[in-house]
Amino acid sequence: MNDEQEVLCPNPNCKAKLGYIVVIENLEWLQMGGGIARQWHGVCATCGKEFHWSVSDRILEKILAKTMN
Repeated sequence: MNDEQEVLCPNPNCKAKLGYIVVIENLEWLQMGGGIARQWHGVCATCGKEFHWSVSDRILEKILAKTMN
């Protein structure tokens, strides 16, 4: 696992660190604590803001970004 990038709370007034994006075999996964997930639904433990993260959404974002350029 390399190329780690922090995942922050989506609340602009909070920005607490929720985990890291890790790249495994060219796919981005979410690492939170000792686990690596392809999906995560939850709330920030600091401010309570809901968040959603998924491998599929990240792939779709990249595809759309390429077609928009």
